[in-house]
Amino acid sequence: MKAISLKTILVATLAFSVAACGSKHSTERRVGTGAALAGVAGYVLSGGDTATALGAAALGGVAGGVYDNHQDKKEERKERRLRSQRAN
Repeated sequence: MKAISLKTILVATLAFSVAACGSKHSTERRVGTGAALAGVAGYVLSGGDTATALGAAALGGVAGGVYDNHQDKKEERKERRLRSQRAN
């Protein structure tokens, strides 16, 4: 019963954390979301091992940063394409 309650608290905390990211820059939001999701997933999947949760959170943060970089480049290409279409 205690493990289920802890998992519920972690999921609720994650939901509130992600919801609070609305005013942050996209990089901070994506890195934070990746770290939070991976940290909770690591904790739940490992049966509550804190070291695994921290490692997963670190990897999730890196993954969020990589995703942010990809999205930024995608947006830049889109903006360049729109500018060139307007110029013609």
